[in-house]
Formats: sequence, structure tokens, C-alpha cells
Amino acid sequence: MVAKQGWRLIQFPNSLVSKVLRARYFRSCSFLDAKPGSNPSFIWRSILWGRQVIQKGARWRIGNGSNILVYKENWIPRPDTFKPISPLTLPIDTTVGEVMDDENNWDVAKLNQHFMQEDTEAILKIPLPRSQKVDEMLWHYDKHGEYSVRSEYQIALKLKAPDEPSSSGSNSKRWKVVWSMELPEKMKIFMWRAARNLLPTAENLWKRKCLKDPICQGCNREVETVRHALLDCKAARKIWYHATSSVQIPNAQNQDILEFIYEVWSTWGKTEAEQAIAFCWAVWFARNKRIFEGKKSDPRASAAKAESLLEAYHRARKPDASHIHNVKRIVQKKWEPPPGNFLKVNVDAGINNRDQVAGLGAVIKDPSGKIVAADTKQVPLREGVSFAEAEAMEWGLQVAKELSLSALIMETDCKEVVDLLNNTKGSRIGISWVISDIQEQRRDFKEVKFRHIPRTCNTCAHSLTKLAVGANTSAVWLDHIPTEILNVLNSVV
Repeated sequence: MVAKQGWRLIQFPNSLVSKVLRARYFRSCSFLDAKPGSNPSFIWRSILWGRQVIQKGARWRIGNGSNILVYKENWIPRPDTFKPISPLTLPIDTTVGEVMDDENNWDVAKLNQHFMQEDTEAILKIPLPRSQKVDEMLWHYDKHGEYSVRSEYQIALKLKAPDEPSSSGSNSKRWKVVWSMELPEKMKIFMWRAARNLLPTAENLWKRKCLKDPICQGCNREVETVRHALLDCKAARKIWYHATSSVQIPNAQNQDILEFIYEVWSTWGKTEAEQAIAFCWAVWFARNKRIFEGKKSDPRASAAKAESLLEAYHRARKPDASHIHNVKRIVQKKWEPPPGNFLKVNVDAGINNRDQVAGLGAVIKDPSGKIVAADTKQVPLREGVSFAEAEAMEWGLQVAKELSLSALIMETDCKEVVDLLNNTKGSRIGISWVISDIQEQRRDFKEVKFRHIPRTCNTCAHSLTKLAVGANTSAVWLDHIPTEILNVLNSVV
């Protein structure tokens, strides 16, 4: 709780408590740099004790970068340091704003000159607002950048015992999600062992003195932790690349497998989460065959095995044909035309982890279902899938503006983006810059509605994202839509 009070000093600098403590203890510096001072009170010493947790989990959301020191502040979304690992080639008091150009974009030439490639790649993924905004502190270990005592407690536990996830307490909700999935029991048990760090990885065997070193035999570069073996190793990435889902593997090294599965479930749904667990299982199976049998599995075959195993399991669980008449038939939802005075814009985003790009797709249809426009665009992959989905929404809105449309229904299968646009949720992370731009562009229309729909209602836009991922150009088709594009769209209607 004392850490929460420290966070409030950062977020509400004009509150009475902040003004009193600033006047007494940190008049000439920020709270994060404040010293105990002479004869500090018990309250102030307690707040300073909680500040160490804040410093491990807080980082800056970059607006104009004028308040952020390049080498001293937390600003790169890469735990645990959040700072550049490059040697100092700039003055120690250089601000982030000084490595940005006049249009509030990253100065790529300056980044390449003063930072290592790893730093440059991480920095270029940080989204920036189109116009200069005030820099703001956010909590890195929350999906929306919001601080909470629970998330602070979790990061404190990770700092103390990072290899000991629990299947009780605060993780009970996540475990309920895993146990409720329609998966073979061996996959559920495998996921439990992975989350409990019970898999015989090189690191775990090295700790038990069974191996001479903990280095991964798949890449021979990094320590083989559970996360590395299942998600980050180049051998694992090759299998994940062939997944038919749009699941993105996050770069957060602190995120354990259970958190990853829960994030997939909350962002994309149950089906994608089941496939993610199946792929983890297939990656581990291929890894064992390579190490113990000396057989190198084909990544495509491993991916197909995971998907076919899931499909066979679901097929086996379906009721027998003789009892189908007793089961209520479930009808999948399909795309519905808009009311007479509206046009409907369906948008979607797909990603390519290997090339670090995202493909955006949008389809505009009138009340009769006729395609008014179709468009695709490829953009760099930044914060993640939700960010790309927000960019797709903005791209669809821009195309609608060029067509001088007035009343729109904007639909996407990403619930997070819709909640942010409808102000049912807030966010401090980079996606908020795109959301604010969309809200500003919304004023150019007579009426715009944002709706969340299931994937089955968004198949046309989804098919365009596959084209966008493979094409490094933007394309907008209006009156004369190419036959091959129409064939793609009509084939999924």
C-alpha cells in the first residue's frame, strides 16, 4: 500500500499531499530522485521504501520526450532495466526528445549512430503521437498501463521468486481458464507443469547439477528457461510462424507461460488460447525428439500436428449422430448489412512475427451488401495485435473520409479496441495515441458507431489482412475492384 501512495504522488502532482511532501522533501527534484532528507517522518520513510517497487515496474509513455533522460530514465518497454544497453555516446543529460525529429518521429539516422541494433529495434517499436504530447508515467506490468496494488504485489513477488508461479490465490482465475478449455488432459497437465516450472529444461537440469551448462541446445545462445523453450527459441519460433491464428508472442521476458495463455484468452478468445497451448505442447514434443532421438522435426509438420490433434479431439467430443436431434443446434453468426442510412466498415489486422510487420484490411459495404471499397496496408509491428487492430480502425476511417461518407458503423473482432473507443476502458500505453487520433477524426463524420463482432462476422476484412501482410504497399480499391480481390472476398462471405 505504501507503493500505491508513492504512485499517487507521481500521477497527481497537484494534490495537497503531493504539494506538502514536495515542499518538505523534494523541492528541487522529482519524487523518483528524492532523498530521505533530514529528520524524515515515518510516513515519508515508508513511501520511499515502497518506491523501489515503483522503480522496477514504472516507465515513461513518450509524448514529446522532453522530460525523459535517455540514460537515466525508464522508457524502453524492455524489462528489467527499461534503459538502453548501448554505451554512452551522447551527453548524460540528453533527453529522448533529442533523438526525435521535428515531426515527432524517431530520428532513425541518429538512433543508428548512437545505439546498438537491439536498442534501435526496441525504440522503433515505441509508438509516438502524431503531435507533441506531454510525457506520462505508466505501469509496465499491466495491460493498460494502470497501477493496482495487485499488479504491484505480483511484480514484487516476481522480483523475490521469479520461478515460482502459483496455481492458487491471485492466479486462480487464470487457472480456471486453463482447466475450462476443451483440451486433451495431457495438454492441460503439460501446461500445469510448464507454469509451475517443472519441465526438465536445461536451466532446471543445470540447477540440479545434471547438466554442465543451462544453454539451449536449439539455438546455443541463451539459457533455456521454460519460456525460452516454448516461445522464444528460434526453433520454437519456426513452429509458431506456421500457426493459422493471429496470436502474437510478446517480447516481455518477465511474462510466464500462464500469463501468456491468459492474455491470449482475454485478447483473442478461447479457441486461440486452446491452439496456443497445443502449439506449446507441439514445440516441447519437437524439442524432445531433437534432443533425445536426434530427429529434427519439420516446423510445418509440428504446427499441423498441433492443429490436427486439437481438431480430432473436438471431433471426438461431438455428440453421436443418433443423438443430434436432442441437441440444440448452434448457428454461427454471420455478417449483417447496416441500416439504410449507414455504411458498414469492417476492419481487421494480421501480423507476421518473423518480419515484424502487421497487415491492415478494411471492407466498406452498403445496406445491400455491395462492396463500396476495399483496402489494405502494411505497417511496422509495434506494441502488439491490439495496437495493429486500432491502426486498422484508423485506416478504415481515413478511407471512409476520402469517400466523403457521413454515417458509419465500424466493426472489429478486437473487443479491447472497441471498449477503448467507447470509453468503457482506459489505457496509458501507446495504443491510447491511436485511440485519441480516431476520436478526433470521428468528429469529421455525422455519426460513427464502434461495435465488436465475432470473427465469423469479420471474414472479409480478415482475408484482406493476409494479402496486406505479404505486400509491402498500400492499396485502395473503389469503383473497379480487381477480380482476384473480389474472388477472395466472395469466397469467405
